[in-house]
Amino acid sequence: MDYNLERFIATFRIKQSIGYSGNLCSAGSKEYIAFWADWDNTCEWTYAGTVAVDVHDIPSIPKDGISYSAILPVDLTYHRNVCSSPKVVRIRAVLSWETPPSTTNPDELEFYGNRKDTHIQIKPGVSITPGDVVPVIVVLGGIPTDKIDSASGLTTPDAFFALTGLAADPLGRGCPFGGRVVVQGPSFPGNKYRVQVRPVGSIPWTTVVTPLTLVGWQLTPPYVIYTTNVPDINGFFDFQDPSKNIDNVLAWWDVSGSDLWEVKLEIPLYGEVIKRIQLEQSTPDAEINIDNGGNCKDFVKGDLIQGHFVARANYFGEFSLQASLDPLDITIYDETVPSPGHGWKIDTSTWQPCGYTVYVSVWDRTILNSGQGSHYFNQAHVGFCLKAAK
Repeated sequence: MDYNLERFIATFRIKQSIGYSGNLCSAGSKEYIAFWADWDNTCEWTYAGTVAVDVHDIPSIPKDGISYSAILPVDLTYHRNVCSSPKVVRIRAVLSWETPPSTTNPDELEFYGNRKDTHIQIKPGVSITPGDVVPVIVVLGGIPTDKIDSASGLTTPDAFFALTGLAADPLGRGCPFGGRVVVQGPSFPGNKYRVQVRPVGSIPWTTVVTPLTLVGWQLTPPYVIYTTNVPDINGFFDFQDPSKNIDNVLAWWDVSGSDLWEVKLEIPLYGEVIKRIQLEQSTPDAEINIDNGGNCKDFVKGDLIQGHFVARANYFGEFSLQASLDPLDITIYDETVPSPGHGWKIDTSTWQPCGYTVYVSVWDRTILNSGQGSHYFNQAHVGFCLKAAK
């Protein structure tokens, strides 16, 4: 089970070099994996889906074989528990070569086949009774909403990215959001929904109407499918079948400004839910200068070059100070004092005569475009020419 992406995964190993109907330049043959789940530990299996994986004759196959993975996206909307009551589920993978396994009998095996059972834990969340429709925003800007402070709109110290499980900030500092904020939540096909936003303290709502390109999955080629979802005249989207929207994307909100905002998900007849999020849209400050002799001037080998630099941001992340030969290659998570900033120096006694540049690079900790490792950035540099001593 991929706990973050919510995919059933079965890994199998091919150990023979021949017998798979052709090499990599041919169609080869298929290994099928049918997945089953005993959702409530009642010994009643529910068919979840089948995945096909292409396999081939590979003469140079390693001694211990080649491993393949069959991956099935699953909709777990109606199978979650709250975090205080973990949901552990038994799942089964049924393997069959060239013949798809049964979709009605979880115990049936083909001649070239096998099956394995295991237990998985489903990521906790809002517990929804099968058949019910509940407005839920699970993820905002890549971060689970229960990891976004409801008052400040910043990420919590233990916040992580929903699709990777990696920390939002290495030091646990609160992060704002910028660029495109992706709104994610469960689908309820047959119903419509609308996403609206407004600054905290404002009365009117603005409807988010950016058309969506959703990523889906199917058993047959091309396997990955794309669906365009366009809102109606009132800004309502149709909920798509989970197989057409495996990442549960509900809206793309292209933000502006640096204020605290509210995000509302509305499902007619079933209510609404509102979450808060802090936005940020400013570039970090980056500045660097040479104090003795001035910027872009000539120096003689052996001179001590000294200067100051500035690295600051509203939500400061880190800065890196580098020179052409990297003697200053450092990364710091504390911002400098205001201009003129911190001092730097270079002893040029071991440097060869040439032209050089010193850079200061600054990143804030805004989660930009809902993606990990993407932040607002700025850079400043200063050059000098080092001449040979006479």
